[in-house]
Amino acid sequence: ITNSNRSKTMFKINTQQARAYDQRGGYINEAGKYTGIIKAAVWHIGESPKGRSENIKLVFESDSKQKATFFINTSYQNGIPNDGGIQTINALLVCLRERDSGDPASATITEYNPDSKQDEQVQRECFTKLHNKRIGIVVQMEWQDGQDKPQPRLYSLFEANTELTASEVLDQKSQPEKLGKIMAYIAEKPLHDKRKTQSVPQPPQRQATQPAAPVSYISDDIPL
Repeated sequence: ITNSNRSKTMFKINTQQARAYDQRGGYINEAGKYTGIIKAAVWHIGESPKGRSENIKLVFESDSKQKATFFINTSYQNGIPNDGGIQTINALLVCLRERDSGDPASATITEYNPDSKQDEQVQRECFTKLHNKRIGIVVQMEWQDGQDKPQPRLYSLFEANTELTASEVLDQKSQPEKLGKIMAYIAEKPLHDKRKTQSVPQPPQRQATQPAAPVSYISDDIPL
């Protein structure tokens, strides 16, 4: 726009653009279900005097551009496999309708640098076969000692376009049933407070119905 015609410029309301402004990003900070893509699946090795742990750092971006990072531990520092983490990875593969994750390979991803306080392009070993795949997640907020606020916890997974859980995909169900039960539980208990000492008393919660398990035993028969 030049100075000569700037006075003639007029913007007309676009409600979709207005809505997009409110959904332009940020971080997931509420319990609930989200659909989106896997931005990165990083193979993360933890080294400490106690030993080496193995993890997958799952970077998720919702359809409304909200982000969250989840660490899925697959092996403890003593080398013992973490069955819960392994089940979660298998459920993820089923919900993506993938038979394997592929081998980790060097990839360029965007990662937040707490020192520079900005996103940077870095090289990491990643399961690139899973990148940009659509997935559904259920988030429960969790507050642990040492944290100044609750953090999102990956509670469950489902297929993004059908809302079927892993076991329902394996059973070739056509209608989702378990996700509704999981969401009823999350509505009852959106926050899992693991702090040993709580500065603010927590309000009593109603007795929640036991939810469907977030992960289950996964067989090799994935209907593709």
